[in-house]
Amino acid sequence: MTTCVAAITHEGKALILVADKMVGVGWVESELEITKMREIHQNWWMLFAGDDITPVFDIVDYAKARLPAEGPAAIKQVEDAVKTAVAQKRMENAEALHLTPIGWDITRFNSEGPSLLTNFMELQAKINDYNTGLQLLVAGFDSGKAHIFTFHDFGESKGVPHRYDIPGFAAIGSGATGADYIMYYRHLGPSKPVREAVYLALEAKYFGEQAGSVSSSTDLFIARPGKKLIQFDDDETIEEKLIPICAALEPRNLRPRDIKTLNGLKELSGFQKIPQEERRKRKKGVIEIVVNAKKPKKKPSRRTGTN
Repeated sequence: MTTCVAAITHEGKALILVADKMVGVGWVESELEITKMREIHQNWWMLFAGDDITPVFDIVDYAKARLPAEGPAAIKQVEDAVKTAVAQKRMENAEALHLTPIGWDITRFNSEGPSLLTNFMELQAKINDYNTGLQLLVAGFDSGKAHIFTFHDFGESKGVPHRYDIPGFAAIGSGATGADYIMYYRHLGPSKPVREAVYLALEAKYFGEQAGSVSSSTDLFIARPGKKLIQFDDDETIEEKLIPICAALEPRNLRPRDIKTLNGLKELSGFQKIPQEERRKRKKGVIEIVVNAKKPKKKPSRRTGTN
């Protein structure tokens, strides 16, 4: 699927928006030069995740049509616009799937269906259960103050916006669990300095890459009210300067002294010990370290998009 992250920084006067570039249709995936973010208002943006993202583009259009073309948009206006837009697209799709084939539309179905259709209850259940499967992450500014909310069109919270002004960050997609964990662990929040917050938001996406179907390619933006987005260069800045920091700070393997400690625990005397490192001399006095364990697989290049 994907990993998208939004974080409030600069005491609520700026937003950091991060997303990978993986696009798939269930049976094939590819890293495309696309951005999983769309502007729905001059100060509001929508990031998205899902197995099928095709409904997003109509949803973006419907939401934009419900928001003012000029001037500010309040958080409640944006929540209502997104909620209505998703409901409209959901109903269009459900109608096309279940009613159009029998020559009906939703208006006639609701008024005449109970008396004319023997399978009315079955069709009604299918329409009610239908969802787009989308996860949306919406972030922007109301009177210059940053806000974040998510919207899932499935599950128990289907159709209900969830605000994240506290803790000041949120993530969606298959990598959301890893991303959320590291943001909580690092205490990311609106009071973090912008430079540190940029790294932490990117690190969250980096940890989200451990999930399936998340691309290593990254879009990273800073948004400010009434100003042009600042976009970070994916190769020169993200891959060459920031990702090495992520790699340096990620969890490490057990050290020799850690293995020694674990192997010495009396409570585990009946279990096989972790293979120890052995040191043996090479010719000309060079020391070689040999590990009595399977050689780890080489980590794939981040540019391949594999994880």
